[in-house]
Amino acid sequence: MRVEGNTTLLLIGPGKIRSSEPAKVFGASVREAEVPEGKVYPFFFQNDAEVQVEGTYILVNGDTTPESWKRFAERGYERVFTFGDTDSGKSSFCVYLLNSTEIRRAIDADVGQSDVAHPGTMGLGEARGNVFSLSQLKIVDVAFVGVISPSGFESRCLRGFSHLTKLAGDKAVVDTTGWIRGRRAREYKLAKIEIFEPDVIACFGEVPDYLSDYETARLDSFVVKKRDREMRVAIRGRRYEEWFRGLEEVEVDVDRVRLRNTTMFSGTPVSDDVLESFGEVLYAERGFDFLTIYSRSFDAGVEAIRFLREYFGVAEVNVVNPDELTGLILGLRKGGKYLSPGKLLDVDLKGRKIKILGRRDAEIIEFGNFRLDEERREVLVRVP
Repeated sequence: MRVEGNTTLLLIGPGKIRSSEPAKVFGASVREAEVPEGKVYPFFFQNDAEVQVEGTYILVNGDTTPESWKRFAERGYERVFTFGDTDSGKSSFCVYLLNSTEIRRAIDADVGQSDVAHPGTMGLGEARGNVFSLSQLKIVDVAFVGVISPSGFESRCLRGFSHLTKLAGDKAVVDTTGWIRGRRAREYKLAKIEIFEPDVIACFGEVPDYLSDYETARLDSFVVKKRDREMRVAIRGRRYEEWFRGLEEVEVDVDRVRLRNTTMFSGTPVSDDVLESFGEVLYAERGFDFLTIYSRSFDAGVEAIRFLREYFGVAEVNVVNPDELTGLILGLRKGGKYLSPGKLLDVDLKGRKIKILGRRDAEIIEFGNFRLDEERREVLVRVP
């Protein structure tokens, strides 16, 4: 078909486009592109063009790129932090800055819908040319946090974010989660801002009072169609599949690797008749400040747990059913390089071995706090 100049073709994924003339997409110049499900890309044609399209699209007169984005890009900011609700246009704006300014690096801190890496991570990526999605960035490093929402795991997420900030350099933009309301969200956002030290906070929608101590810029959103919960689950499921390709079952001797985000195998084995009085104990270990009991039938109420804390002189007592750890999402590293996600398949507590879906060259195995069910939905898991 023929598309007249000064027209934007909004392609709603999944879809493909090929054009005789270049089109602008978030500041990038392209002649062909593929739009994944759940995404909408605006292809602006300045001149008349012959276009082949697969998928659903809408034609709009003029350039749909918000004027506030264009004005912002002209101001020369070097460190930009985004702020706004879910599906408000933050990721698209980050891509626009990568194509329209001297900023070439982005921290994708949206752990639920990570584009640079996969869900459950934060990623630092670098643009090596024009891009129209954060998923096209060259990965610099990945911080595995093992959760899809920072709520309840703020400290772990902040440690990962701090690590990536140190690698980001002087010019970078941060894509953030849509968790912006409530005391915990407020404290979490402020902590990230203090770590990153941005020149400006790009706000989509209302600017809250708690950002009054910082320079802010209010921007217009670019959202054609908001993604519902089912769509977001489906998108995450596809990302897991992409990263799991090529992995194999591996038996790992835990004494030959480093385990992170867990106290499993870090304590001294414990055998005590007191524990057996509450149910069959498969394995128990005591560490510096914890006691972990692995059992399928341990029956202890609040008072009993308090007694066990005092009896063993620990700050916390964890009771874990090892069956619930099957399918747990892992992060695999070798030295300073992130390799891939993985899955925990089995645990040999007394033999100090674990079986994983992963890679044989992994030297560090980081435990997440969720597993995937048969429909690739995340299920929270109590991890020791």
